[in-house]
Amino acid sequence: RLMEKFGTVVAKPIFSQGEGKYCYRLSSDDLIRGIIGSIPRDEIQVQKYIPYRRLIRVIVLGYKALKEATTYDEPGQSWKCSVCLNRNVKAYRQDSSKLFELAERTAKVFGAQINYLDFFEDAEGHFILNEINTACNLMYHERVTGAPIARRIAKFLVEIA
Repeated sequence: RLMEKFGTVVAKPIFSQGEGKYCYRLSSDDLIRGIIGSIPRDEIQVQKYIPYRRLIRVIVLGYKALKEATTYDEPGQSWKCSVCLNRNVKAYRQDSSKLFELAERTAKVFGAQINYLDFFEDAEGHFILNEINTACNLMYHERVTGAPIARRIAKFLVEIA
């Protein structure tokens, strides 16, 4: 049924591992049945495959995007890329009010005051929400952007305490 509705889907664990090691792009219900058993989690998610040119992570604190801390990656040889624990992540230096307003509105809808929102950017420049993360290793994000993200999170937590 998923193939009838979406054509191609992505199956992955709820909590990612190994830069997408258990993330699969599938175009057959039979493949889904076979792959599900190899994903090392009790719960997985299946979502429509979105052709994209860039995956962008926007960090939002108190419903405000940390624009200077935004990072991205682009698929290379594969259809996959990662903005988590990826030493090759890049600083996103575009002033995209459309992206940042979307991230802030998304955080408000979910009541998520501290989060890491991942958006696909398609070939036409549209942004599509991929996932919302509530935990993230900030080492590479801070290194490539120069933004003191951990310090900003700590300051925000002190302010709301």
